[in-house]
Amino acid sequence: MADDKQSCSPENLRGVASELRRLADQIEAGQITVGGVTLSICNAVSLKVKQKLMGGEVKFDLSLTASLMGEESSLPSRTASPMATKGGKGKKSKTNKKSRPYEVKKMKKAIAQQWKQISNAIAAAKMPNSALQDDFLRLCDQYDQAAGEEWRPFWQESMNSMKQLLKLAQDGNFQGAMLLLATINNQKKSCHKKYK
Repeated sequence: MADDKQSCSPENLRGVASELRRLADQIEAGQITVGGVTLSICNAVSLKVKQKLMGGEVKFDLSLTASLMGEESSLPSRTASPMATKGGKGKKSKTNKKSRPYEVKKMKKAIAQQWKQISNAIAAAKMPNSALQDDFLRLCDQYDQAAGEEWRPFWQESMNSMKQLLKLAQDGNFQGAMLLLATINNQKKSCHKKYK
């Protein structure tokens, strides 16, 4: 019980608020310190705040993503050393999972929606709208530029399969297109399981 009283002390509250202010000041200045290394960040910063009321506690999950500026984005991942979180009971932060900029996430969502439309058309043995196909392939090419090096080969393999699928549909071979559609969806599941 003494621990609970101490954690509610004004000193503890000030300490937590001070730490958040220090981080906010670093973000505003465009210079953050991670693992003892000072890094420059650009204006592409996003913040997610989740709040939960659990029993007698309020839980805040803060997720901050900031793009590194210039050459620093190629620094080895060792500079972002895992930091233990207070009260984490031995859990390490997910430093190996790279956060992606909002624009890339938005692009991925658009690709997924268009893929669903194309898949539905193929399943109905109909040729997908040509404007939809063109926009889909354009987005896929843009997304290829943002693909992570470790999974880019899988993405490019899927892109080639998707182009082949559209060609089969143009040729009226919807049976072959359906078989390839199943293969592409399995490739996606496998890739997401490994890298997502």
